[in-house]
Amino acid sequence: MKKFLGLLPRKLRRTIHKHYVDAEGCTYRHDGFITFRNADFLNEPLFQEAYRLGQATGSWGSAKVEWRAYVVCWAAAHGRRLEGDFVECGVNRGGYSRAVMHYIGFQELPDRKFYLPSAASPKRCAPWPRQGMNKVIGNAIKMS
Repeated sequence: MKKFLGLLPRKLRRTIHKHYVDAEGCTYRHDGFITFRNADFLNEPLFQEAYRLGQATGSWGSAKVEWRAYVVCWAAAHGRRLEGDFVECGVNRGGYSRAVMHYIGFQELPDRKFYLPSAASPKRCAPWPRQGMNKVIGNAIKMS
């Protein structure tokens, strides 16, 4: 995004920056995204806890990625109603996976698996079991 903005005339860059910084009345403004639409999910206790758990993995650093995390959780909630297992590719430290597992109540789905192949080793694809969901180290799962 910075590369793109660097191509724009200085006056236009200032205008874009001013609108981003001074976005009065916006409901969400993080991660390069602004909306004035409904962002009620930010106040949902289930999502707040799921986000907290995902953030605790350290996957996102200091970035505020609530909107992205919610979209992932929303999609997984719809996927919960379908047949099959879950897969997240390029897991990093498992932040989104951890948020999703809490949000959809993965522990209540004993016949489903959650596969977490790492970008570092895409051929290795082990399911994430229900026990030890609270311990994510790097892109590997440490069992309790």
